[in-house]
Amino acid sequence: MVRSAASRRQVLTAPSRHVYDVIVVGGQLGGALGAALLAKRGYQVLYVEHEATERPYTHDGWTLPIAPFLLPTLRSMPGVGTALAELGLQQSLPRLNQPRDPALQLILEDARVDLWEDPARRRRELERAFGAETAEALHARLEQLATQHQTSDAFFTEPRPLPPESWLERMQLKRMVTPGLETPPALSEASGSERLLSALADFAGYLDEGGAGPLSRTRLLSQLGRGGMQLPGGRSGLREQLTRRTAELGGDVLIQASDGSPVLVESLAFDGNRLEGITLLHNDQVYRADMVLAAMDGASLRRLLPEKKRHRKLAQELDTSRVRSFLLTVNWVLPERALPRGLSSLALAAAESSGDRPLLIEVLPAQRIEGGGDPGSCVVSASTRVPANVLELGEAHLGEWIARVEARLDWLMPFSRDHLLARSVPILDAPQLRTGLLPHPHFSFEEPPILGVAGVRQRTGTKQLLLASREILPGLGVEGELLSGVRAARLVQERLKREPSLRRG
Repeated sequence: MVRSAASRRQVLTAPSRHVYDVIVVGGQLGGALGAALLAKRGYQVLYVEHEATERPYTHDGWTLPIAPFLLPTLRSMPGVGTALAELGLQQSLPRLNQPRDPALQLILEDARVDLWEDPARRRRELERAFGAETAEALHARLEQLATQHQTSDAFFTEPRPLPPESWLERMQLKRMVTPGLETPPALSEASGSERLLSALADFAGYLDEGGAGPLSRTRLLSQLGRGGMQLPGGRSGLREQLTRRTAELGGDVLIQASDGSPVLVESLAFDGNRLEGITLLHNDQVYRADMVLAAMDGASLRRLLPEKKRHRKLAQELDTSRVRSFLLTVNWVLPERALPRGLSSLALAAAESSGDRPLLIEVLPAQRIEGGGDPGSCVVSASTRVPANVLELGEAHLGEWIARVEARLDWLMPFSRDHLLARSVPILDAPQLRTGLLPHPHFSFEEPPILGVAGVRQRTGTKQLLLASREILPGLGVEGELLSGVRAARLVQERLKREPSLRRG
């Protein structure tokens, strides 16, 4: 009996062959999309998830999120939409969307404002909260913000040389840049509600605030000012859709071993200076390929390098980024009856003091480890941006930050803590974070980010290794992560057309 591709994905615990056109390593979305595109275009692909970014974890009987996942609508990401259409997913993903009602809630010290998708309803809400005159001006700016991403849509419809890696690419990029790409968000800094809405970029992008330019902030806020898409399973749900498609198209997908543990790469395999492929943990076989795509942050990839001096140059390339901050999350599992009336499923709460940052709150369906969903319960997941050195300053310092988040939750949801079914802090309780991974990091780079969105180069000094990670276009958040996979697939095709193939040879 021949297994379907979908069932093969579930049972495959070792690669089905030893030589591939492309091996994709890492659980970031750019790698998952790049693998699916290459499989669709006829290449033999091996996808090894290896350290899946922010996969849910289990604690005290519940499955819980590590970090928020804000996904723009596909119509606001034309370059991504074209790639998904090629895979046959452009129609199916929107059907999975679970609309938020309201799209987003702003919680100020003296007001709670619902930003509804419907313009008339949103205008009435603004009038209720701020009065007619203020509401009219604010409504006009929000309407303008919602369309601002369209100014840069055409720029990102095709994979651009971002960041440029040669004199020719720099000249090509310079000709593509228009003045409209530098337009700041249509928000007033004088308005507390608009300043709070601006903080949404903290939870969407991966770029340190000192490097983010107008293009980054305008595009993120325009795409997400009305809440974006909500997919079942969030980031993992989207990755699941992409990896399932890779398997259906004939690719080999490795996620879990037969004992349920994650499949991990032990090291990159070199023959001298040439990258041959990879070796898997507890497996002596070298799996070879013409090209390797790395869909992980530079620090994680660096750990896979053999300890040899000849790879020092590549190690230095991977060390060009630094994590400056990350999203600290606290998860409370509660009965739905313990939630305050009127709390939206996605809310931004203003900081209590100048030393704190706003809080992003998601109310998600509760999932038990055994038995699946629990209809009478929910997870309140609250996140805020904290400095990366909070972990270096000791457990007590980290505890102070956690206490601040929970104090804010107590203010927002009086008496809810008395009904807690479970409480968890991912940075302490999620096993995958014990390896040094930080949830939703914000990067800085040795060179200033180009256009305020681009970070590390996609090509490396090792010809067989390309990057398809969120460090390529960190200023664009999830869109940039996916666009890195679109461009990586194209670069692989260009390379394999020029040079002999191991598999075909």
